[in-house]
Amino acid sequence: MATPILGEVAQGTVDGLNRTYKTARSYKTGSLKVWLNGILGLRELTDGWSELSGNKFRMDEAPKTGDQVQVYYLAI
Repeated sequence: MATPILGEVAQGTVDGLNRTYKTARSYKTGSLKVWLNGILGLRELTDGWSELSGNKFRMDEAPKTGDQVQVYYLAI
């Protein structure tokens, strides 16, 4: 059974260059939601992201130094 993970801070360097981040656990495909500074990014738009394999995802634009990247997902 999948476990909901809410408000986890994504793992990765927030420096204006890095676009690839990790969740603490693998997630169910299609369940990932990414928030940047408290605002939900839409996967389909330029403020979105792409799901990669396992527990990784890539932001369309690199978050700037001081930004906060949080994730909500169903852990598997």
